[in-house]
Amino acid sequence: LKEENLHDDSKLFSETYLGLGAIARNLGNYDVADSLIDIALHVATEVYDTLNMMQAHRLKGIIKKRQYKYVEALEHYLIALRYAEANTDQLMVANAMNGISGIYKAQKNYKKARDFLFRSYQIFTEIGDEVGKTNALNNIGELYLRQHQWDSAIYYLQKALVLIQTKELKKGEGICLYN
Repeated sequence: LKEENLHDDSKLFSETYLGLGAIARNLGNYDVADSLIDIALHVATEVYDTLNMMQAHRLKGIIKKRQYKYVEALEHYLIALRYAEANTDQLMVANAMNGISGIYKAQKNYKKARDFLFRSYQIFTEIGDEVGKTNALNNIGELYLRQHQWDSAIYYLQKALVLIQTKELKKGEGICLYN
């Protein structure tokens, strides 16, 4: 990549490295994924591409969470959330909040996890994202399961399943049943 083409090609270059990083993450090769996403983040930062900067931090949050590095994961998710809010990207705001809730859930800070989940559910509802809504409902139910609050867990998990059945969300079904 030539320096004079950096601004013209940076979005595609950054997106490509984000995609490669996501593949490495899905394959469980977190060190490679982290390195690839660092390259994407560097390029996006050089030209102040806030959308790819946001995506890079969100992906780094996912990786750090899977490595049980919760403090680092939370830092990256919070940065992604700030970029999403600045770009008024409600879908990314909700996704970042969902990720943040997962960190708090892993740390057994259930109140904070629940707060972020309900906020993400509200946003998914407002923007009409049925799969996101289903995922949030499932995560809320799973959170109550961890706390042995059986009635609440059943209520939210059933709401998620009903949404899948009534909307025929085949994509959401795998997400919903994953937890």
